[in-house]
Amino acid sequence: MSLAFLKRLPAAVWSRRPRGIFGQFALLLVGAMVVANLVAVSLLDSERSRAVREARRGAEVERIVSLVPVLEGVPQHLRPEVARAASSPILNLRIDDDPLVDHTDRDRLSRRIHGLLVDALEEALEEDGRDDVAPEDVRVDAWRPRRNWGDHDDDRGWWRRSVRLRTSIRLEDGSWLNARQGRPPRRPPGSGGAVAFALVLSIAAVLGVGLWFIGRITRPLRALGAAAERAGAGDRTAMVKVEGVGEVRAAAEAFNAMQAEIARFDAERARAIAAVGHDLRTPITSLRIRAEMLDGPERDAMVRTLDEMRVMADGLLAWGRNEAETEARGEVDLATLLASLCQADEALSYEGPVSLTLKGRPVALSRAFSNILDNAKRYGGGAVVRLAADGQAAAITVTDEGPGIPGERLADVLEPFTRLEESRSADTGGAGLGLAIAQTIIRAHAGTLNLHNRTDGEGSGLVVTVTLPRETAGRRD
Repeated sequence: MSLAFLKRLPAAVWSRRPRGIFGQFALLLVGAMVVANLVAVSLLDSERSRAVREARRGAEVERIVSLVPVLEGVPQHLRPEVARAASSPILNLRIDDDPLVDHTDRDRLSRRIHGLLVDALEEALEEDGRDDVAPEDVRVDAWRPRRNWGDHDDDRGWWRRSVRLRTSIRLEDGSWLNARQGRPPRRPPGSGGAVAFALVLSIAAVLGVGLWFIGRITRPLRALGAAAERAGAGDRTAMVKVEGVGEVRAAAEAFNAMQAEIARFDAERARAIAAVGHDLRTPITSLRIRAEMLDGPERDAMVRTLDEMRVMADGLLAWGRNEAETEARGEVDLATLLASLCQADEALSYEGPVSLTLKGRPVALSRAFSNILDNAKRYGGGAVVRLAADGQAAAITVTDEGPGIPGERLADVLEPFTRLEESRSADTGGAGLGLAIAQTIIRAHAGTLNLHNRTDGEGSGLVVTVTLPRETAGRRD
């Protein structure tokens, strides 16, 4: 493994971190639980080891103390046998003429054990009527054995090394009871598995509760985000179910109130535009009648101007009515809708599946595609409508054989009241609202409408591409 790879490894791992709040919370929770449990297990194990050492040391002291009166009560030639019988795998006891320990070490641990031994011996020998034990008759040497780093036969770390003892106690006849502590037994088997099981169990329990709670927060947030996307596309019917924790509920209520206020404002604006368009039609019609009664060269110019004003008023009325409509969303068979629009005119043809359903507003979608097809018939002489879909979206392409649109004007024709042909005559077009209304409806369905000229080399013409998301799919080829 190269050094360059190791340098790139942290960045690669970081780049693969979870992006969502659910994944990040799960990762942080697992990390925190692992660290906290490892620290707790280390502290518990250390405390357990200390308690075991203290208990073992107390048991060894009691064994030595209880053996002294017994040895002094048996004949001298039997004392070595009694000492050997009282020995254990951890504590080796012998009767010798010389002490194993010359003097008690001055370190705190040795002096502490020395005091414990003296006090215990005085209590034990007091029952036999013996005088107090002289401190110099008890000698203790306590030390912690060093561990070589290459020594692997002991599975305990340096912080768990037990204290080793060497003790010498003078008996009444002048002989010495020498005690030497051997290697303590290893940790009981199976403790690591129990610790691992407790760790996994605690992580699973806390993680389950934490993920359930964070899921309760993120589900409403995802719904709020989806509704915000639909609202940004112009869908004023997009509302959010008020659920979840208090803060999320408050955000949902604020979003719904904002949507209702924007919808009210849009409806008032649309009604005002429609009213203006409607009210203009009466005086325009009156002026046109009067212009028809005039004679002279100005008559035709006045009539033409009034016709253009009527087209603009009709466009305002259509625009206002479209904006003011609040049709409910439901299942729409897009394939049937497009096929029926094409069957009404011989200049149009449909290619695609027999049935393909999605969520939408049927009347609004029918108006949008009618505007697109009317534009294709008027300027392209006809069009081919193709429908294709996958599990996520439906794509509709309308290809005509007209002159197309100059590249620098493709974006302009989607703006309201914009026409390539500047007159407002009903014979050559309308007010320039057809594609603008279609784009507004498509955006309200979270879709897109794009224009581009044909580049397939089979002729000129304009291609209108509409993409709509599929919330409900049901296709029959």
